[in-house]
Amino acid sequence: MSGLSIGQLAAKAELSASTLRYYESVGLLPAPERKNGQRRYDECLQKINNTGAC
Repeated sequence: MSGLSIGQLAAKAELSASTLRYYESVGLLPAPERKNGQRRYDECLQKINNTGAC
């Protein structure tokens, strides 16, 4: 599976997974691609680290 899971992205961004889900719900993160029902993030990490949003 390519991309990061929400848990992997949360760990790298030093945020909780629920924070990432909240950011997605209010439009700060784009809805990620899903594979097998799981969110898979790709290029968001750099944007989160730089701006706090994707």
